[in-house]
Amino acid sequence: MGKIFDVFKKAIFEEENNEKTQKATTQPTSEGTQSFHLSAGSAAVSPQVPETGASKGEIDEEILDKLEEKLGQEDIPGPDYLELKEAAMDEESVANEPDERKRYRQAFANMKRFFPTAGVDKARILSAIDHYRRVMVAEGEDAKEDLKRKIQTEVTASKEKIAAEEEELNKRQELINLEREKLEQRKRAVVEREEALEKKSKNFLKTLEYLIGILDSDRKKLDEYLND
Repeated sequence: MGKIFDVFKKAIFEEENNEKTQKATTQPTSEGTQSFHLSAGSAAVSPQVPETGASKGEIDEEILDKLEEKLGQEDIPGPDYLELKEAAMDEESVANEPDERKRYRQAFANMKRFFPTAGVDKARILSAIDHYRRVMVAEGEDAKEDLKRKIQTEVTASKEKIAAEEEELNKRQELINLEREKLEQRKRAVVEREEALEKKSKNFLKTLEYLIGILDSDRKKLDEYLND
């Protein structure tokens, strides 16, 4: 549409008898797509945006700038809601008139006065808002589809690969656990065998000591018994 508002907002609150200003405001320029900032404005004004509860995210300034740029690209030719809002929320306008309702009504009246052939009325303004809302809803649907694609390619595929690797790791871990259990069984068997051999050796030595004792005792007795 061009930056007609840049000219329009300078004249929108000036006196009606300023012929030069009126002439300037009726000549749209062609410097490219208008950049609109719906959330911007004077520091003294905080936009009241109703909470819908649809999302628990946070307002991202970079995303907001891109969405506002999209609105600028979808701007309806001629003055409508976007131009009205920027006029009403202009810093100078806010400084001159703190009452938001009065600013919008004054901006609306001057818009009709400066653009008598543009068909500016309440219906046009509300219809424009509906148009821009549809644009934003469409952006939201596109974003959801883009999110689905990215989740599929960047998240779901990775999750599936990780799950497969984890399953393989678990299988290997089970085999390791089985081999470790076999190793522990062998260790226990060796220990048991060692204990059994040591016990048998001790029993042998004890029995041998006992038998040698009998032999020593019998020798002593027989050495005495068998004297001539």
